Amino acid sequence: MRARPLLRAAGPWTVLGLMSGTSADGADAALVRVEPDGFRDGSPFLEFLGHRHEPYPPALRQEVLAAVPGALPQVTGASRAAVLGSWTPGPDDRS
Repeated sequence: MRARPLLRAAGPWTVLGLMSGTSADGADAALVRVEPDGFRDGSPFLEFLGHRHEPYPPALRQEVLAAVPGALPQVTGASRAAVLGSWTPGPDDRS
């Protein structure tokens, strides 16, 4: 059996990029369309489709700022909020 490639070879591709910067003010998402063959000459970009910034709730921002390199953060309600999109403080959550 031959392994399937993770990405289809033919383009264009629609790609979603996610990041949280060092200010820990929230998460940003950008949606773009790229042509994979364009990576060879350094110009894959075809079209910017949209952007969204979602601010972190204050407790989650504090949790992000308190994280230290090399340490695994404790999974709390605030951590789950980043995935689930909603959060109600519980007894294990730091303010």
